[in-house]
Amino acid sequence: MHYLTEEEAAELYGSETRGATKKYPWGKWLQDGLVTPLVQGEDFDCTPETLRPQIYNAARRMGGKASVQFKQRADGKSVILIRFKLGGTTKLQREYALKKIEREHEHIRRVEEAAREEGYFNEDDPDFDLFPDKATQPAPVEVEKLSDEQKEARREEREDIAQRIRNPIGPPS
Repeated sequence: MHYLTEEEAAELYGSETRGATKKYPWGKWLQDGLVTPLVQGEDFDCTPETLRPQIYNAARRMGGKASVQFKQRADGKSVILIRFKLGGTTKLQREYALKKIEREHEHIRRVEEAAREEGYFNEDDPDFDLFPDKATQPAPVEVEKLSDEQKEARREEREDIAQRIRNPIGPPS
């Protein structure tokens, strides 16, 4: 058995051989009630079969479920159709899932704002890639620090939502 040296691994796999990165814009692809078409080679580079479990996992993390269909275009490119549906059956579960998505969109907004300030974002060019490679990525966005009162308020809000999910008010279904 032959083991790769660090140099061989870097040459084969690029300089980043470890750690996960957020490669796909799940917040834009997975929107409640919408069908999103993704084209292989344009929106994603892997095989559609490889992307399917990633879609399901992202949908679960966002508090919903996704259904996936594969289609073939006339030019031979594969297309994935994603239908995303938010959360559980109760209004509270849906409310919680919507808050998670709002936080995801707020994070995307902050990254785009920081990229504009650093000169990485060009709104006039529709094909502009915000992160074409690791060397041009802007510095990480500084996240606001929460005061102890704000942390406590968020903790109480999460506990309240969890309690209402466990003990829904109204007639049993």
